[in-house]
Amino acid sequence: MDDHSLPVLDMDDQSLPNHDMDDQIPTGLTRTKSQKRNALKKKHKIFHDQNRKSAKEEEKKKEEEEKKKEKEKEMTALLKHYHDQLMADMPDLPVYPHIVEDNPTIVDTLQDVEEKEKGPVSRQNIDNEFPDFVWLSEPGLHLGLTVEGKFCFASKIHAHKTEESADLMEKCLTKIMKISHAMPKITMNAAHAQSRLNKEGIETRVEGIMKIPAGHHSSQEKGKSVVGYAPTNTRAAAQILNKSITLNDPDFIEKFYTYRLALISPKVLNNFVVVGEKYTVPPFGQTNFNGSNAAFPFAGSLAVTSKNFSNLLHKDGDISDFVFGIWWNAKMDAQTKEYTPHFTADAAKKTTGGAFLFASYGYGVDFEECPNIVENIWKGNHDYHCTIQSHSVKGWTRFGTSIQTSRGLAMRTEALANMPPEERASKVINGDQRNAISPRRYSWHPLRMVNYKRLETLGDAILKFIDSEKVVAEHPHRHEGFLTKCEDYVVQNVPRTACYPKTAL
Repeated sequence: MDDHSLPVLDMDDQSLPNHDMDDQIPTGLTRTKSQKRNALKKKHKIFHDQNRKSAKEEEKKKEEEEKKKEKEKEMTALLKHYHDQLMADMPDLPVYPHIVEDNPTIVDTLQDVEEKEKGPVSRQNIDNEFPDFVWLSEPGLHLGLTVEGKFCFASKIHAHKTEESADLMEKCLTKIMKISHAMPKITMNAAHAQSRLNKEGIETRVEGIMKIPAGHHSSQEKGKSVVGYAPTNTRAAAQILNKSITLNDPDFIEKFYTYRLALISPKVLNNFVVVGEKYTVPPFGQTNFNGSNAAFPFAGSLAVTSKNFSNLLHKDGDISDFVFGIWWNAKMDAQTKEYTPHFTADAAKKTTGGAFLFASYGYGVDFEECPNIVENIWKGNHDYHCTIQSHSVKGWTRFGTSIQTSRGLAMRTEALANMPPEERASKVINGDQRNAISPRRYSWHPLRMVNYKRLETLGDAILKFIDSEKVVAEHPHRHEGFLTKCEDYVVQNVPRTACYPKTAL
């Protein structure tokens, strides 16, 4: 059909079709009035349902907005309440309460990143996955609280070195750095040695150094339950300890941490005390523990991290509910190799990254922006936490510490308390006794700087000489082959041990 054969539509009103189409419907298909009414009712019902649905959606949306506003109003009032309450207790310190809630999605996502990267997460990983992650750096006391008012974490960020205890703080931190320099690296701690296999079966790595300069731990040695941490058997360690350490240093450091924690939360301090009393745990500053003479109870050990330390997201396996730690920046002297703490904004910039995450709540402490020391409290057993990747300028590092009481130590000390008094002392080795039991160790004690491994070598040589002389004297006419066999037999530990009591040796 060509275009000329198509009908032309005249737009005159009279030519338009009538709305009542019944006359144009073929015979047999004409709708009755009842059908018309039903069709109209159906159309009206559909229209009414659509309007009612849209009205319900609008009403629901309005209710959600009102609830959101009401919740924000309640949060504001709650924050003000917490702020006023805290300011009454600490009037000279800015307080910032934060309403937080546990968010498993954050932990799951970051653990996937750890598997993919084969190591701890970085700041870039977090910024990419969670742009709204909250970073704390404003000087003052930041408190993470639930809607019900339950404590989750605390971060006390110091502005600058102005407080009266600054000199005491510098002295204590310097002692910690010097003692830890003489200690061996820790590789069995859950926070540092913890690793997981990713989906490809490759083990994820951790970075940096962890050491424990003071405290006790459960023993793997036969016949021993509790042992103290002790320095390495190097000449450098001996020189450091002889030069820098005094008899009361561990106790001094312990009292300093007790004081710092009490300033932030007496309740958390009380938790350490209650746990220590219940399980008879010696505080990390005690060096003369004999199984029953635990001093004023406190945390069982002090851990120190440095050299761009980072680890994976984890929960602790401690008996104590809380962990308390202090972070600061330090510079190494090129000649003495000793570190000095620095409390300035410039020093904080010397290490990029390395933030501490309260990952379960989507919060982190940005040490880079903190000009002075930072003190943190967190629920190590309950919440996921970690230290992210960092990089330091040569000669600089960021030190971190934590005090806690391990479950293994608490179980051992509790068992000791149930033993007869005469058995307890034989089950314990303090740090200043380690060298007498394990020749591989020096004692941290400055009055006992003796390497028993060297003395053991000399003693063995003297005993062998005495045995050889005795064999030659008893067999003056025998040839050297016979004498060699006799000497080999005599110098064995079994016959020597049997004959020494008889000869009063």
